Amino acid sequence: MGRELEKRRERKEEREERKEERISREGKKKNILLNKKMKTQKRPTILSAFEYPLIILVLMWVVFLVDYLFPIRLSQYGILPRDKSGLLGILFSPLLH
Repeated sequence: MGRELEKRRERKEEREERKEERISREGKKKNILLNKKMKTQKRPTILSAFEYPLIILVLMWVVFLVDYLFPIRLSQYGILPRDKSGLLGILFSPLLH
């Protein structure tokens, strides 16, 4: 009976060692994949930092030109104090600034 217990312990230890080796190999594979992904990712450039502000600026100029060229009174959508319709101006006034 003592010999059986020793064999069981040895088998259990072997299984644990194999499990640890497998986990170690999987961890190394994951690290390699992560490193490859990090190398292939594009780094942000200075121009990408200006992308959204430039889009907003162009949108503001388009709104200005539309207001200037066509007989549309976009100023009516600006902030009008003490008037409920002036609440829309909170949304649209940055474009009409």
